[in-house]
Amino acid sequence: RVNLNTWDWIMIRITRLFLLKIIRKYFSEKEFNRGELEILSSLLRVNKINSVYSKKVGLNLPVDNIVFPRVLSAQYNEGKLPKEFKNNIFHGCTFIDIGANIGVAASDIINIIEPSNCYLYEPDPFCFTLLEGNVIHPVFNQVSISIKNIGIGPEKGQMELFVDSQNSANNSLLRSSIPTKDRFGDVRSVEGADVRSESLDWILNGSQIFYMSDTQGMDEVIFSLIPSNVLDFIFGGVIEIFCIKGKDFSQSEFLNKMSVFSKFWIRKNDSCERITYEKLLELLHTSWHNKNRSTYDIIFIR
Repeated sequence: RVNLNTWDWIMIRITRLFLLKIIRKYFSEKEFNRGELEILSSLLRVNKINSVYSKKVGLNLPVDNIVFPRVLSAQYNEGKLPKEFKNNIFHGCTFIDIGANIGVAASDIINIIEPSNCYLYEPDPFCFTLLEGNVIHPVFNQVSISIKNIGIGPEKGQMELFVDSQNSANNSLLRSSIPTKDRFGDVRSVEGADVRSESLDWILNGSQIFYMSDTQGMDEVIFSLIPSNVLDFIFGGVIEIFCIKGKDFSQSEFLNKMSVFSKFWIRKNDSCERITYEKLLELLHTSWHNKNRSTYDIIFIR
């Protein structure tokens, strides 16, 4: 019968062999597969390592089950846009990123639209620390950047942020964003700003705006409260739709603001599909009724 010490030795040997394989791949610059990265993430977290710097992507990454493996296996596509956005129509604009997380999507968007200045908002202190380190990435050096460790919402003051213990990109001001009890992490008190006053800073230089919002459930709330004089400057953008309960916003106000744009795409499963405004209305009404935890992005332009 094998005793505990022998099993420990076997597990240590297996772990060392796996880490050796990963290290060899790292230094030979070969691609990781997602399964290997998920195992590596688990091993790092067991050893209480919660973030790493990746030379491959030039970014500080959280060690979790979603962002870490997706970024390193080139499966993180939140910064991808349709071809219509790649012809310099946004060159020199103001880029707004609400829910910037660690800046992966922002770096991709900046490469495409070439803004002159950026406002990046991230309420989670841990992700914000990584974001601060990531804005030294060469792509961010091309623009003037304001980064704030605050959440954007309907009012100013302290807010509760619910943390997903397995997905650093799923932290939210809505408790319903956390899918299961075993993924429920900390509840953090974070500073919040009222979008109606905060957004006035976005139009100070008179540039058109590329607007991006990915807050795990609060996106319709925030967009529906943007003042009309700020909306006039928004030329296009991306808004995530997360079908969960707990949202409190005016659907008619959200749709009225969306109606000023002329072209729409739905981005889901890393592919973009052009749709009509009528199809968008149908899709949104279904999403708001079902609350089935599905997610997709609305991409829009005037």
